[in-house]
Formats: sequence, structure tokens, C-alpha cells
Amino acid sequence: MAFIELKGLTREYQDGAFARRVLDAVDLSIAAGEFAAITGRSGSGKSTLLNIIGGLDTHYTGEITVDGVNLRAMGDGKLSRFRNHTCGYIFQGFNLLEHLTCLQNVLAPAAFSGERGGMEARAREVLRRVGLEDRMNQRPRTLSGGERQRTAIARALLMKPRILLCDEPTGNLDYGTADQILELFQDLNRNEDITFLIVTHEDRVAKLGKRVLRLREGKLMEEAPPQ
Repeated sequence: MAFIELKGLTREYQDGAFARRVLDAVDLSIAAGEFAAITGRSGSGKSTLLNIIGGLDTHYTGEITVDGVNLRAMGDGKLSRFRNHTCGYIFQGFNLLEHLTCLQNVLAPAAFSGERGGMEARAREVLRRVGLEDRMNQRPRTLSGGERQRTAIARALLMKPRILLCDEPTGNLDYGTADQILELFQDLNRNEDITFLIVTHEDRVAKLGKRVLRLREGKLMEEAPPQ
């Protein structure tokens, strides 16, 4: 049984009097623990697809189920919990709060969930997991790009998500730092059974995926990983 399943997923944006269809009856099945890359030209709908899977965008037609639960059947409260607990997000721009320390940034999802007990210990654990045990009390402006992205990864891991949705996560990193982040992703995928969906335009990122999915003119096609 598929862990993530999309059936006939369609998303349109209104552009004046016209509707622009960025996703056109997309079907997709992702097994638990898969590592899949999503490629395509700028504006092809890659980020939109991630946002729909993560429950951030509900303006679509078709059906999406995660672990057998239809996202349409979730009320606001359940959908909020799904976004907070099931999915973690990692972005190209890191999206850290500059006035908070690394530890406080990582703890941010707990504030939205209302959970308190044991969260600081968990935040310290995931910061150690990504190699930032000596950076916990620093603010993002004092960190390198790779350390900022590691902080963002730790934040995404805080609530023990089953899915990590990554939108160009190495786009702002130099080659060597990007390789370190990708090694961390592979380790998390192998050892913690986290399902990865990574939007990328880089072949070296896409080739890490067991599957490569390309969006073109609203359609999703499967391709062989680049060599």
C-alpha cells in the first residue's frame, strides 16, 4: 500500500480572466521510506506539489491520501496537526528567525503544537544529530550557510516527522557543504526511515533519489536518475 498517494490531482491559478493549470490530473504513489527527487523548469509546479502534499495548499481538485488518510477528510485541527507532526519542511532560504538562537529556532514547531514536556531535550538531541551541539546558543547571523541549513534540518526533525519535504535545500550552499547536507539526508533516510521528497534542479541531487519525477506542462513523468 502506498504511503503517499495522489489521484487526479489538479491545481489551477487564476491569472486575470484565465486559469493557468500547473498540475494536471497528476497520479503518484510513494512508498514509506522512499527517497524521490522532483525536477522541472522554474514555474512548473514543483513547489506547489510539495505544498499540497504537506497540507499547506488545499485549493486543488483530486485526492491525496497519506498513510491511508484522505487529507480532504481532515478538519482544520487535524490538518494543522498533520502539518506539524507528519511533515517537516526544509527550504532553500533556511527561513530561520534571526532574533532567536539555534536552539530557540529548533523549538519553534513545539510552540505551534502546544507541546512542552521534553521538547528542549529533544531539540538539543536533534542539534547534536546534525553536528551543531556547540552552536546551540548562537544566532543565525553568526553561522555559515551549511550551519544555517543544519539548523533548519534540526527544526524540521523536532516533531519526529515521517516525511521531509525539501524545496531546493542545497541551492544556497557551496558544493562541499551541499554534499555534507546530502549525506545527512541519505543517513536520515536509511537509518530513520524518513520519506524524502526533494525539489531540485541539480543533477547531483536528483541522482541520489531512487526515483526521479519530472513535471512538464502539468504532467508528472518518471525518469531514470541522471548518471
